[in-house]
Amino acid sequence: MLFPFYWNHPYSWRTNLRCVLPRPLCLWVNKGEDCEEAGANHVWYKQDDVYSACYHCRAVREGRLWQNQ
Repeated sequence: MLFPFYWNHPYSWRTNLRCVLPRPLCLWVNKGEDCEEAGANHVWYKQDDVYSACYHCRAVREGRLWQNQ
């Protein structure tokens, strides 16, 4: 499944590239540093029962942030 490509999001192309590459090659395409520092919004997913993580960058925060989108 490909995520929508947001032209105004600086790290969206990396997420889409990781989705289409074979798993071993996918590890070479790292996530961005921080969406907010780059002037973009986070796109959250449920990492586990406690934390939410961003699809596009390395941000991990406590809470169910993925429910608020």
